[in-house]
Amino acid sequence: MDKNTAKMIHTFEQAGAMMGQFAYLIGQYFDKLTDQGFTRNEALVLCRAYQNTVLKSAFTNSGQTPKKDEDDE
Repeated sequence: MDKNTAKMIHTFEQAGAMMGQFAYLIGQYFDKLTDQGFTRNEALVLCRAYQNTVLKSAFTNSGQTPKKDEDDE
């Protein structure tokens, strides 16, 4: 197994271990946004942007490039 493949596997394993906490964090962020007066749609847009930023950063730091999603702006 080459070094890049091992690094990618390690990154995905770490990401998988963090998904529960990450989902909780995004849920709390969504709740706080709606508590502060954002509409559900506005809060969802902000949560998606935050999630995309975090995931792109994780891929960038692992040396991997995520595929462009059709929902990306």
